[in-house]
Amino acid sequence: MDRHFEEIVQWAYSTLPQKIRDLPDFPGIQVVEEPPEDVRKDAAKRKNWPKGTEMLGVYSGVHRTERQHFQTRIAPDLIFVFRGPILRCAKGDLRAEVKRVVWHEVAHWLGHDEEEVRKYQNIPVLYAQKHLACEGSKIIASERERVA
Repeated sequence: MDRHFEEIVQWAYSTLPQKIRDLPDFPGIQVVEEPPEDVRKDAAKRKNWPKGTEMLGVYSGVHRTERQHFQTRIAPDLIFVFRGPILRCAKGDLRAEVKRVVWHEVAHWLGHDEEEVRKYQNIPVLYAQKHLACEGSKIIASERERVA
């Protein structure tokens, strides 16, 4: 794996609002060379996935707004960043493209669908401003509301 690319992903993560990064349930971010075949096939079945479009990243898990305290999880929430497709699609500024992908997938983790993510590209900032308030070291989150 390309260490330089992983450093860019780490940088992109560091650009998220601190309040988002500090959430105890923030998903892990993993760099993978290519999306797995089953993930690509699943995406191809969706009506909103344009045919022939590269998959640059994916969030795997239960959206933060849909979790319930009694829910048993089988696997941890993860954000996958696909190095190959990003390198093939990036036009110029690789850092900006990786940041866009990381923020996009974080927005999905926060519970936003594809339409909302495309409409509000700065969802993590909006979410932090609207939903998270710090009281000392305790973070209080309003889980059911969405960015309007």
